[in-house]
Amino acid sequence: MRFIYSMILTRAQLTKLFTSTLQLLAISTDPREGLARYHDPPQGVSYQENPTVFGQILEGKLPCSEIRETETTLTFRDRSPRAPLHALVIPKRCIRSVFELDPTHDLELVEEMKKTALETIKVEHPKSFEERDYILCFHVPPFISVGHLHLHVLAPASDMNILYRYGKYRVGTIWCTSLNTVLDLLSEGKPFL
Repeated sequence: MRFIYSMILTRAQLTKLFTSTLQLLAISTDPREGLARYHDPPQGVSYQENPTVFGQILEGKLPCSEIRETETTLTFRDRSPRAPLHALVIPKRCIRSVFELDPTHDLELVEEMKKTALETIKVEHPKSFEERDYILCFHVPPFISVGHLHLHVLAPASDMNILYRYGKYRVGTIWCTSLNTVLDLLSEGKPFL
């Protein structure tokens, strides 16, 4: 009898399994998500040199739920949102992680990423923007899921599951740093170490 019960999946388990399978197959589960489209690279950037899933999104091989695009960044919704708004801001140039940010060349890029993140929150969750109820963070290697720099934009933070708010996305830990920490270091001419 126990064997039979162990074979029956709950609705939540089936949903998770189905969603994971669709993600592996790169099939959208979000009705807002459009077809894949090519994003124009900045001068001197080749998406073919970026083997990550984000490189495939930029190249138009995989779809994303795009929020906005600038000349040097792309902002889209995370496939596994951990907050009502969970967006990712990525540079179009392949930068593997915060460790590869160059204070001489990348300060302006990270400032643009911050501006885009704040504009996104302001439009989609104005109350969170006003109350500063959001998290802007980078994960630190080896605790990264994709080897392409991406800024997590999470709002409202107060609506997040406690395990994510005070665990995975808790800034100031060895696995997660705040956007402002990275900006401060870059503006002082220091790399993130």
